[in-house]
Amino acid sequence: MIHAPLAVVAPTSAPSVVSDPQVFSDVLARYTLVKKLSSTLYGETALYRDEALGKKLVVLKRVSIPLLQQESQSPAVKENPLCERIVVQMLEDPLTARAPGREHVVEYVREGFFSSGDSVFIAMEFCAGGDLYDYVTSKPGRRVGESEALTLFAQLAKGLSFLHAHGVAHRDLSLENVLLKDGQVKICDFGLSADANKLSSDVVGKYYYMAPEIAQGAVYDPKKADVWSLGVLLFILLTGSPLFADEQRCAPTLRVLNKYGVAKILELWGLKKLISRPTINLLACMLQVQPQHRLSAEQVAHHPAVRRSNMPRREMAAPPA
Repeated sequence: MIHAPLAVVAPTSAPSVVSDPQVFSDVLARYTLVKKLSSTLYGETALYRDEALGKKLVVLKRVSIPLLQQESQSPAVKENPLCERIVVQMLEDPLTARAPGREHVVEYVREGFFSSGDSVFIAMEFCAGGDLYDYVTSKPGRRVGESEALTLFAQLAKGLSFLHAHGVAHRDLSLENVLLKDGQVKICDFGLSADANKLSSDVVGKYYYMAPEIAQGAVYDPKKADVWSLGVLLFILLTGSPLFADEQRCAPTLRVLNKYGVAKILELWGLKKLISRPTINLLACMLQVQPQHRLSAEQVAHHPAVRRSNMPRREMAAPPA
């Protein structure tokens, strides 16, 4: 069931977002700045205290409309605050609050989408654990053990299955767009999201995580593209490296992957013996060059390797650096 018509929002329509008076109210005054967290392509994220919620810590993501307008003539697809607004609206539906997997999507603050001056603000929960990229790269070998990887991944698969079931394709899944809070992962950053049930032709996402059909400029199913990105994410958790680091290595890697599967890649890298067969099978079911052969997010969430991760944990040794 689609709770909002994502497809009606063109990715390049960001300059129009300040023209709808019913969407925004200037509520910035209720927030007190604590510290800046990071700069983004079109603004920044910062930690604030929400005075209306008992000084609760929240994160405000600011998107500068003038910065978006500066590049409005470029053919590249830009982050669109309206896409995130539609996801916020979907998540505010009381029916979604109890749906399985909702807990693995970032929580937005009530009245969490507003404008002030020439910027759009998106207010969301503060996830003190930071993002998954920083967490993984702080580990020896920039990877985690298989048991921990599957525990994290199971939550991600559940969150992505929830999004797809409610009509949202993320289109920019990556370690950087997964937050950690109290031992749980939270999918965030929906500026490139789209209607999960309509084909797309936009070239979006980070190169490491981009499905082959997107890189080739083909029309694609965004749900299947998300599953590829999810597979790359698990691959990085387990190996500390993306499938390919640049365009020169992409073609030969895809040829091996298409002909022999991901198990051959792991064998060539000397990592196959360090990862269990069910987990290699899980990777293989997602990292299919032909999108029609990939599992759905729901099928991924019910894969035997994922179900096994929900059993009592027996931490496996991380692969040697």
